[in-house]
Amino acid sequence: MTGAPIGMKYEHDSPEYETDPHGDRILFNSHMRRAEPRNPDRYTAKLRRRSYSYSLGINTFGMLDMGLIFMSYQKNLQSGFIDTQKRLNGEPLERYIKPFGGSYYFVLPGVKRDEYLGQPLFSEVV
Repeated sequence: MTGAPIGMKYEHDSPEYETDPHGDRILFNSHMRRAEPRNPDRYTAKLRRRSYSYSLGINTFGMLDMGLIFMSYQKNLQSGFIDTQKRLNGEPLERYIKPFGGSYYFVLPGVKRDEYLGQPLFSEVV
């Protein structure tokens, strides 16, 4: 399994929604289309994300203990992660997943030459 959109070869290939305007190939209620509908207005809230699979073997109840750790970076938490999660509410995949735990971490912007860590933030205060 490559993680590629249906009909494509690689994970990062475009799903080409424009060639599937009626949702025949990639359904409108699919996780992929709900998470990133490729609406031009939506591109104002890009997020970088990555999931990591894990498996801890069999738990004490004899069930497989496995899942995904999801991480993302975005400029605006509300228009990035939170709004994306709202679009995913009610998707068919919810029958198979049970989210638990989570936290938010805020990361300072990168450092340019001749700057110190967090300088743009402190410059705005003055």
